[in-house]
Amino acid sequence: MSYTGDRSSIRLLLGYASCLLATSVQAQPVSADPSLIRALHPISEAADRLRKSYGMVITYEDPLWEWPGELVPALGSSKVAPDTKGGWTPDWVSFTLPGAASSTQDLSARLAQVLAAYHQQTGGPRFQILTSKLGLHIIPVQARDRDGRLAPAQNPLDKAVVIPQQERTAYQHLTAMGAALEAANDGLKLSIGPLVTDLRGNSFNFMFAPTLSDNRPFVWGTAASGVTARNALIDLLDRSATTFYWDMKCRGTLTDRYNVCHMYVAPLELATGTDGKAVNPGGGHFEKLTDGRQLRTYDRCGGCEGGRPPVGTVRQRQPK
Repeated sequence: MSYTGDRSSIRLLLGYASCLLATSVQAQPVSADPSLIRALHPISEAADRLRKSYGMVITYEDPLWEWPGELVPALGSSKVAPDTKGGWTPDWVSFTLPGAASSTQDLSARLAQVLAAYHQQTGGPRFQILTSKLGLHIIPVQARDRDGRLAPAQNPLDKAVVIPQQERTAYQHLTAMGAALEAANDGLKLSIGPLVTDLRGNSFNFMFAPTLSDNRPFVWGTAASGVTARNALIDLLDRSATTFYWDMKCRGTLTDRYNVCHMYVAPLELATGTDGKAVNPGGGHFEKLTDGRQLRTYDRCGGCEGGRPPVGTVRQRQPK
């Protein structure tokens, strides 16, 4: 698929954390029913629940929103020119998670079951599941056009990208990915806003490197033509000592086809039991955040210590 919108723009935020800023600033209502999901991006919320409980990768990509019938003004949209600069978010959508077929249901089957329930209960975008060596990927397959009709989705990460093979840090490679997306998608603008900070520098580089000595620039880029942005990102993250996933959410407008998309890349956050221990911990180390959540790091490098900063220096900014 390719994006062929007229005078379109997408703004992509490449960061890394287990929280989302900007697109979900409205407070989400708390439901007494744990099987009910009510959210601006309900499939992203469902993916987050499954990712935590299974301890496995699920990535998510929003469609590019166009139909006024599913958009509402974003909180504070008057500050971002809602009619021209992505000041509208998708409206709240609710659906009920189906019961698992069994206690041992594998993640792929469970995710397919959840998507089927969402498609049956709502009139929102239609999604498909792709698989890779990294994990599962939720990709829009149909989205509503300006007239409210379901049409083939135009996904920015479907575009082929060219990333020069050069020596960079892991974080700089992520930045190069953003530049390649700018080139592949007409009008793409990139902002980098890391959501995890530490006292010694860039946490992404620390979590990417298997050892302190490996925390240095390395050569990477697209070696062949025709590589999609999604596959290039999979290839980059597959080289990491820490398992990462990504989540991309978008806004839209009512007067043109400008979309603002925010994407973050984050290590897996694990669900915790009543004893405070991680569920499905797997291997690696655990970074406990100030709010009690746990991130799994250095799980892909055979028990390595990782290129980690001193213990206790990793902090995560709270959602605004």
